Amino acid sequence: MDQAITHVLGLMDVVDNLYAKALHGLDPTELTESPCDNSNPMLWMAGHLAQSRARLARLLGVEHAVPWPSLFTRGAPAPAAEEYPALEEIRGAWEAAGKALRSRLGGMSDGELQGPLQVKIPSTDGTLRGAIVFALFHEGYHVGQMGYVRRTLGREGIAQG
Repeated sequence: MDQAITHVLGLMDVVDNLYAKALHGLDPTELTESPCDNSNPMLWMAGHLAQSRARLARLLGVEHAVPWPSLFTRGAPAPAAEEYPALEEIRGAWEAAGKALRSRLGGMSDGELQGPLQVKIPSTDGTLRGAIVFALFHEGYHVGQMGYVRRTLGREGIAQG
């Protein structure tokens, strides 16, 4: 297996753990509370990440539906609290996309990974492999935000123990 993909799969485990810790024990009000004006609440970030994983799986050729196609779009205002899917639905979408993505990543050939991008997406080297690496950076970025928002809610951090 490609060394970068081996690292990506390991990072996915780390991100999955921190994603779960960030959401653990939050009540519905906390999940939809923005830390300040023009910022996204925890539930928006969780949904955005679930959606991003599903989109990456599709980019890699997996037949996987993208949940809530317009709800968690970058730059879109956060919806009202009652417009969000339930946390269990978002976590289910995250887990399903992660499972599909892991399966596909484990079977990709060097030729596929070195192929040029067919869509506009950031890539560290202009290849599909670089886009996959960037996608994990994107996940880490948002999980870090989730940890920060959790702290603004007066909750314990996600990187402890």
